[in-house]
Amino acid sequence: MIEADTSLLFGLGTSGSLAQYGARLLANYGIYTLSITDPFQPKPSARRDFSDTLLLLLSVSGETAQALQQAKFYQENGAKTMAITANRYSTLAQLVDFNISYNVPEVLMADLNLTSQIPVVFLLEQIGIKAHKDLLKVAQIPKDSIF
Repeated sequence: MIEADTSLLFGLGTSGSLAQYGARLLANYGIYTLSITDPFQPKPSARRDFSDTLLLLLSVSGETAQALQQAKFYQENGAKTMAITANRYSTLAQLVDFNISYNVPEVLMADLNLTSQIPVVFLLEQIGIKAHKDLLKVAQIPKDSIF
């Protein structure tokens, strides 16, 4: 994450809200981060070089068509991809460069996905802390001067 010039967090629904939270959280730790919660935004008409970009996708099922499309688009244009999913065997988990799965059973009721998001918040916070510590090492700033 610290090697990327830009980190993008993608999610839909509750995962979209968590992508916004994660983008703000990572920005607080010094990572240049933006959230994408609209998968229908037109893609750039000219070829883009995303080789200095990390796309972090949040998806409980790892099977959402829009998440898969975003992962493929950014990979085809040079980005590294990472996912946080509840299912390590999902299509998204297999597609991305890096995957973190929290392996809890999905809880579905009617058309609602009520799977706990607590693991996602925990993982985003741990990623932020680790990235911040790594940034401090790169900058050679004593970490006890900040924390």
